[in-house]
Amino acid sequence: IERLKNFLYIKKLENSYNSLITKNLNQKYIFVALHYQPEETTTPTGGIFTNQELIVNLLDSFLEKDIAIVVKEHKSQFYIYSESATGRSPNFYKNILNISSRVKFVDANSDPFELIDRAIATVTVSSTVGWESVIRGTPSLIFGRAWYEDMKGVYKIKSIEDLRNNWKMIINDK
Repeated sequence: IERLKNFLYIKKLENSYNSLITKNLNQKYIFVALHYQPEETTTPTGGIFTNQELIVNLLDSFLEKDIAIVVKEHKSQFYIYSESATGRSPNFYKNILNISSRVKFVDANSDPFELIDRAIATVTVSSTVGWESVIRGTPSLIFGRAWYEDMKGVYKIKSIEDLRNNWKMIINDK
């Protein structure tokens, strides 16, 4: 019974996410790669940014209005034989979408390298997407701790001031 409840909950989350996906990415954007949760890469590594909605809020309050915020869910979040049902509330995706009209969700199976290559920068708490991003020539904003955090092209962000102080370098790195 518990396994069935978990399965139904995850399918509900996946359907909720899939109902919000857009295919129109014909504008400049920042790519936000959500973390699978629960996992150590966000708790405790992310500090307050364990709540990934805060990252999108921070970006929305800083970025120029013509820059979209493209969000991609970690596809493992929808694996039915995992602990992922405990990592998202039923309203998680709608809460993020309601932050701003510029927030766009893409399919969890989208090619991350294509998203990285077209992005102004990538955003993560601490995942390998940040490392992959700088290797491919796209700056990465990390909101937690990562083994690659001292690489050129990686920007540790904890506040809007960090974004403000580094924005010109971030744009120039691309």
